[in-house]
Amino acid sequence: MDQDLREREYGINQVDNALPWLGLTAFLLVFIPAVMLARFIAGNLGTYVLLGGSWSTTNNVGKAVRIICDDGL
Repeated sequence: MDQDLREREYGINQVDNALPWLGLTAFLLVFIPAVMLARFIAGNLGTYVLLGGSWSTTNNVGKAVRIICDDGL
């Protein structure tokens, strides 16, 4: 009975030790693709067109910039 208790506690400790790594992995699996998607959209004119984006020269510098605007907001 004492051996069973030790084995159970050992298993619980193994899970407790793995939880921070599992949480970090889950966070990175969500965060990295989100950043990559934003960079893909920013670097690819075709995705701007699909999202309704357009070129605008209404900034202070006078250079053409890409914007995505939702008039419904």
